Amino acid sequence: MVCMIIIFGLSIAVLFFLIKHIALNKQIKSLTNQIHDSHHNFVMVDFINRNLEELTIAINEIIEGKENAKIEADKNYKLLQQSIANISHDIRTPLTSVIGYLQIAMKDCSDEQQILNMKVALERARYCNQLIDDFYELSIAEARDKLPQLERLDISALLCEQILGNYVDFESHGLKPNFAESDKSVWVIADKVMLIRVLQNLISNMLKYAVENADFHIEENDNHMTRLTVSNPVMQDDIDAEKIFQKFYQKDLSRGNSGSGIGLYLCRCFVERMGGNISAECKGGILKIIVLLKTAKNCNDAKKDVQKK
Repeated sequence: MVCMIIIFGLSIAVLFFLIKHIALNKQIKSLTNQIHDSHHNFVMVDFINRNLEELTIAINEIIEGKENAKIEADKNYKLLQQSIANISHDIRTPLTSVIGYLQIAMKDCSDEQQILNMKVALERARYCNQLIDDFYELSIAEARDKLPQLERLDISALLCEQILGNYVDFESHGLKPNFAESDKSVWVIADKVMLIRVLQNLISNMLKYAVENADFHIEENDNHMTRLTVSNPVMQDDIDAEKIFQKFYQKDLSRGNSGSGIGLYLCRCFVERMGGNISAECKGGILKIIVLLKTAKNCNDAKKDVQKK
């Protein structure tokens, strides 16, 4: 009889510890799922266990610290962006005056050597001005709280405007711009300011590194996307197409031009923020940059796509 009581008691004890063990494992699994679930700010437990409660408190302290660090990082990032904008404005204002005074001085100067020196100074001042603009736009492109103003735009017309606006530069570099679809309207969903900047940077990159021809081609594909292809021969065939859109990436290709190395990075930022894609390839001495943007057949399509965004 005593043996039966002892066995019964041991059975109850084993059953109790087994249930407790199962409950503990279940709660640990629940904790793991809560940690991996981004919808949970903090974790919690239902099972009463001192060690488990202490572990939960420690985990919640880590989560809280992480959230506070993220808030602080976002705050500092916004302050950095504002500082860049303020510094860019403060430098650009006197630099613009320097450029203006140099141009005036060149008109009134008759000494050829002095004119040559002032041309060099003017070129450097304009280069600095461009760098300031680039870094200011970089802060805008990376701003997390600035949403693109998407609308229906004729990318063909905008490209024609940019080509014509840079025609003198094309001629001075010995380049002939070819754009077969110049007389055809092609509509896309995009932010006008961002799209114009993308086109300007693509042309600027072409003017720096292209030799001979400069080809532009626009077509719509079956996936309701519009493809803009910008291609041109280059002096070297070892351009890393995977790195070309990285921030500050530079490749000495031909004319000894220097730059900030963020022009194509800005293109990628703007295109991706407009819901598109940009890529590059370099084969057989031809550099191709391909931009994909969502096609907009009519105004209703544009409104629907903007609402989805």
